[in-house]
Amino acid sequence: MTFLDNQVLCFFNDGREENRMPEPLKPAPTADGREMQRRWSRAMGLGIDLAAGMLLFTFGGYWLDQHRHTEVFWTVCGMFMGLVYGGYEVWKVVRSMDYGASGGKAAGSAAQGEHAAGERPRTGRKS
Repeated sequence: MTFLDNQVLCFFNDGREENRMPEPLKPAPTADGREMQRRWSRAMGLGIDLAAGMLLFTFGGYWLDQHRHTEVFWTVCGMFMGLVYGGYEVWKVVRSMDYGASGGKAAGSAAQGEHAAGERPRTGRKS
């Protein structure tokens, strides 16, 4: 409630505290809600990155085609480069998700000093 709402209610209710309307309760954000929001924002960001890359490279190729008087060569190259950029962005997101899911270690790699059971550390020398 705003200050003005309180003043109006006080005026009509003779200013007594028991006659004021209670403040509405706002639900606290839950961990599940935050996780869902994080997933949606990651997906939206990935889609925007993919679309922006495709548009930027395609229009860049179109501009080159217009100025170099080629037919569609640079436009197709731009579309291909946009797809490569989009694939790179997907790879970065998947890699970061892998990194977070493995407890801070990149998937498939062992931290320095840790080795699989029964495996000797590689030193680069033949023994």
